Order: sequence, then structure tokens, then C-alpha cells
Amino acid sequence: MQLKKYDSAIKDFDAALHLELKLEIAYYNRGKSKCQLNDFKGDLNDYNEVLNFNPRDTIVYKLIAWTNNHIENWTEAIKAYSELILIDSNNASALDSRGWINAS
Repeated sequence: MQLKKYDSAIKDFDAALHLELKLEIAYYNRGKSKCQLNDFKGDLNDYNEVLNFNPRDTIVYKLIAWTNNHIENWTEAIKAYSELILIDSNNASALDSRGWINAS
């Protein structure tokens, strides 16, 4: 997002979802915008909506893990990294991040 008008962007994503409730990318983009506004509960809700469409979306699991890590919700961060690892057992970054949380 180049203009960084996250509030305006969220309104557009809301309008898109009003027209097409199953628009997966709008949930993803709205979640990323909410994260930029430090609305971490909102971004997690949107990322979980994406998982309803695609439960194997490794990027979304990484975003969920990052958000939970950022708000120091270690248990949920570990769960998200673990889900990501179940999908992609060769994801070195997820293994490293989960290990770092466990070691902290």
C-alpha cells in the first residue's frame, strides 16, 4: 500500500465484502490494513476468515503467528507456527520462530 490510507482502504474492503461476502482477498487485505492500525484483534479475525476459504494458506498462518508474537500471545503464536509446519515441514523460518518462542 503506497498511500497508507488504511482507514479508507478498510472502508473499501468492507464495501467489497458487502457486495461479495466470499471475497477471500478482501479479508486478507483488510486484515493487513487493520494490522497497520494496530487493530490486532481485527486482523486476526480477518485472517481466520481467510482460513475458512483456504485452511492450508501458509502465508496467513505466518501472519497470524506474527500478530500473536507481536502482542505476546505466545500460545497462539506457537499454534499458528505449528499449523504452518504441519502444512510445510520444511519451513525453516517457522521452525526457527517456534523454537525461539519455546526457548524464551
